[in-house]
Amino acid sequence: MAKRRHGQEAELPFVALMDTMTNVVGVLTIVLVMMGISIASAVKKVLTDIPPATEAQVAEAQAAINKTKAEIAATTKKVAAIPNLPDKGDIDAELIKLEAQVKEKNIKLFDLPVLTKEMAAKSGDLSKQETELSNLISERDRLRALLEATPAAKTPDSKIVRIPNSRDIPEGANIYHCFVRNDQIYFVDLITAKEMVMREFDREERNLVKQKIKVPKAKDRVIYDQNKVVGFFSTKPMEIRGQKVTVPANRFGSRLAVRIDLPSGPGDASLADMENPKGRFHALAYKLSSFPKVVLLFQVNPDGFATYLKAREIADRYRIPCGWEINGNTAVSSPLDFEVNRLEDPPPGKPPTGPPPPKRQLD
Repeated sequence: MAKRRHGQEAELPFVALMDTMTNVVGVLTIVLVMMGISIASAVKKVLTDIPPATEAQVAEAQAAINKTKAEIAATTKKVAAIPNLPDKGDIDAELIKLEAQVKEKNIKLFDLPVLTKEMAAKSGDLSKQETELSNLISERDRLRALLEATPAAKTPDSKIVRIPNSRDIPEGANIYHCFVRNDQIYFVDLITAKEMVMREFDREERNLVKQKIKVPKAKDRVIYDQNKVVGFFSTKPMEIRGQKVTVPANRFGSRLAVRIDLPSGPGDASLADMENPKGRFHALAYKLSSFPKVVLLFQVNPDGFATYLKAREIADRYRIPCGWEINGNTAVSSPLDFEVNRLEDPPPGKPPTGPPPPKRQLD
């Protein structure tokens, strides 16, 4: 009896376990049925909401599918046609081989950073040149516009000038100079200037001697110190008729000269003054005509030819012997009558080229 009761008690937990499992299976079954119902409802709703496809839409979708399949087939064919690429080991081997060839043949490889830097510098230069070119083009256009707006210059009427036959300047003539610049006349009196310089020289002569050379049966030859002479006259400011008179050095020569520099301002007379019969140039020509053995040489700048013709007309009226030459200088000089030492030996002379300069003559 006691053993039997023990067996009945052992069966009770198994029964409870079975009841629990049955309950769980039942719940899962109910959940599964509910999920099926929910899915069926959702599918039914989706199917009812989507409008039915037309035959054209189906055909269009089928065409897109066929096109995609064709592209996939073409791409597959291209991929199949590509040869097999070498693996990393082969690439490394080729690189090692190329490096060995570069070292063996001493091939200089380009440095990419250096090239990049040079390219940046060249780009900057190019931009600068483009800017300069643009400025030049703008300046060209501006000048072209000014040129187009400027009226054409009128050519002056030609003038016939009759010049008499040339003749030599008389020996011992007192030559005066007349410079012509644009519409101005500058009268230059080298004779008076030379007399002024020699008076100053005679007063200081004994202090300027450098050397005396005995000459048999003749007067001693005196050579004066060129540095002392030039220095002496540099302390003696001299002018004649408002024109500066100087005695410059002559490094390679043994003769000094008196020099007159023309002023930059107005001259002794203008073209307008010469139109007046009582003007300054008329008075100057009248006075000059009374000098003995007078000769007037015109030094004509190319821009003063019309002024020269008027001055020459006045000089001819007073019967002054005249000559003329084209001369663009702004100074005139005449040698002095004493000898000085050379400061430097003259360079070797070069043979003359071309014809000799024309001899000064009177018209």
